[in-house]
Amino acid sequence: WGVAREVVLAVPPAVNGVALGLAGATVLAVELAARYAPFFGVKTLLLSVGTTPAACLWLLFLARTVLQGRAATAAELRKPTIVSAYAAFGLSYLVGCQRLALRLPRVSRWLACAGFAVQPVVSLGFLRVAYVTQAPIEPYWNPALFNSFVVSAVGSEVLVVGDSEDSESPPCSPVVSGSFVVALVTLVVVVPPQVARVFRRRNETSSTSIAAMMTSCSIWSIATGVLIQRNFFDRTPRGCVSGAVAEARYLVYDCAQAFSVVVTALTVYALIDRRALLATFGLHYVPLVPPSCTAATAALLYADVYRARRQSRRGAEGKYHPGVVAGVITPNNYYYNNRVAIALEAYATAVASAALALTLVVTARLAARALVFFFDVCRRQH
Repeated sequence: WGVAREVVLAVPPAVNGVALGLAGATVLAVELAARYAPFFGVKTLLLSVGTTPAACLWLLFLARTVLQGRAATAAELRKPTIVSAYAAFGLSYLVGCQRLALRLPRVSRWLACAGFAVQPVVSLGFLRVAYVTQAPIEPYWNPALFNSFVVSAVGSEVLVVGDSEDSESPPCSPVVSGSFVVALVTLVVVVPPQVARVFRRRNETSSTSIAAMMTSCSIWSIATGVLIQRNFFDRTPRGCVSGAVAEARYLVYDCAQAFSVVVTALTVYALIDRRALLATFGLHYVPLVPPSCTAATAALLYADVYRARRQSRRGAEGKYHPGVVAGVITPNNYYYNNRVAIALEAYATAVASAALALTLVVTARLAARALVFFFDVCRRQH
């Protein structure tokens, strides 16, 4: 018990970033498998292999928070950077609820509702701590402030789907629409000062946490794409969204993905400019993992929505030749003959592969260090 207690208490808050990165890497692996290896059982195997370590890390941090006591937790929550790590804990919880919705929809709905109730508290608590400490607006704010985009994306799956027997006019969840609007307003207010500070105050932002800058617009793109796939913007009969907004949904999505690509490029440039930070391996590599998986997921989702949009238009014109099986490019598919679609797919695959490789390398090296620390503790105890 003494060894286990010491090991659990030594778990850093950065483990939440690893858990969130593993959850994102699992999504990337499943999407890539659906494109290039749509064989029976591959997706189920990847989900099991990817979500199990993420869930274990999530439970490990929960146990660490309980064991360290209320005073130590309160002291940590007075630091904005640590509060941001706790926000990543909530995001990984919501991603887990989304995965659980595929197997246990009723259970995932109740668990997700509990998570939705906590997210505003996390955001407001972070803003309070940032105000008290006079913390400047920096990229590490994003996990705590843009959880509303995750709420809207997850809520569209666990709350809206199945709420009505009428598939043409299902009810519009105020949780989904309200979270999306709040997050969009926050993005407009927060992102420009972040980008300006990263490039104008280089000495004051010399940390790998600037990688979180790419998550803002990427999460916006993901949330918009998920809502489009769920036909959320088409739910006009009950007055949820006007027809004009429904027609402009693809324009909003195009803008979101364009901003995602631009901000991702700026973030990569800023990290290259600070490449001395990456000379040695350590926990400072963890902030690189979740943002890269987020940007890659946004690219893959945009390629899927673009493909579906082009195919629907060609089908309406009577020019579409069916040949799509689980998203695989086939010669008879119009998607194969469209250069923009091919470029989007190539970009998404490259970014997803890079993010997946980064996640695996960082996780493996951190796991090796954790094993060394565990054996050192055992040696001291005995």
